[in-house]
Amino acid sequence: YGHYFVLMLPALTTLAGIGATRWLTPERAITERRVRASFIAIAIGFFLYAVVYDGATNSFWRPNPDYRQASQYVRERTKPDDQIFVWGWFPPLYQAADRCPATRFVYTHLHTGKKGGGSEAAHHYVPEAWDMLMTDLERSKPAYVLDTSKGDYSYDFPPEDFPRLWTFLSASYE
Repeated sequence: YGHYFVLMLPALTTLAGIGATRWLTPERAITERRVRASFIAIAIGFFLYAVVYDGATNSFWRPNPDYRQASQYVRERTKPDDQIFVWGWFPPLYQAADRCPATRFVYTHLHTGKKGGGSEAAHHYVPEAWDMLMTDLERSKPAYVLDTSKGDYSYDFPPEDFPRLWTFLSASYE
């Protein structure tokens, strides 16, 4: 959950800048230069880690599952103001497709009562969420519906198991 620490970045970068100005003076000992080099090496290591790590899928170099093709497909076939709906537990599809959600729900665990990976989401089922979801879908008519239960997204709850949603999808989508 690296996004929890974003608020600390301005203060830490300011402190790092102050520290860097002190380190750059010529009268510092060789030991301090080694300490500086160590900190710089650590910072470079974290930077490289951030570049090659995909936090959405906890994988390196290439996301697994690789959601980029589905997102690109949607992005190429929709207009920027079109909306999409992701059934499941994988909202990075919205961000990668650069499309807004068609509903107020970026996760659907409130509808199934379960989170991804087959685990139970105790007390997460909210029956009235179905009325809200169906109202949103009928009002906004998403350009695409992405079903993460069919891929390797750890969401084993196909929309066919939920009659209200399946009726809407089979009437409006392929």
